[in-house]
Amino acid sequence: TTYFRHAFPLQNADACRSLTVKLKRDDGAIVYLNGAEVFRSNITNGPVNYLTLATNAADDGATFFSQDVPPALLWNGTNLVAVEVHQTSPTSSDISFDLELDAAFEPYLQLLRFGNDSLLFWGDPGATLQEADDISGPWTDLPSTSPFKMDVDAAQPQRFYRLKSPPG
Repeated sequence: TTYFRHAFPLQNADACRSLTVKLKRDDGAIVYLNGAEVFRSNITNGPVNYLTLATNAADDGATFFSQDVPPALLWNGTNLVAVEVHQTSPTSSDISFDLELDAAFEPYLQLLRFGNDSLLFWGDPGATLQEADDISGPWTDLPSTSPFKMDVDAAQPQRFYRLKSPPG
């Protein structure tokens, strides 16, 4: 059994709307996120240790397998993903794995001021910036990409802005 760990920083963990782990393994593996087991592939159910053997990986580690993970397992700050890879026999001559965490986040707006300019930034290129005269709408799509320069004029009525999530 071989153990791997990788720490990664995250801000706005609450904005994560979906999280999927994608795993290739030869022969078997268990994936943990922040100490919680989130995916098991080609490993028997129940307790395991470093002597536990994997079942036969007929795909020889060539196929990605995926599992949805509760986004609530993420937190702001440093997160830790860990993988233990098990062989089918103590004399196995090869080992491999590939792992991907695929997350989708709610888009969010960030307002920055540079001198007299006010700019809206957002990180999701598929999101659409919308504006309205009133918080209850109606909302109008703006043909823009991040950053968007707002026209701020105290003599003009206030404007409201929001992001519309991309489809899917």
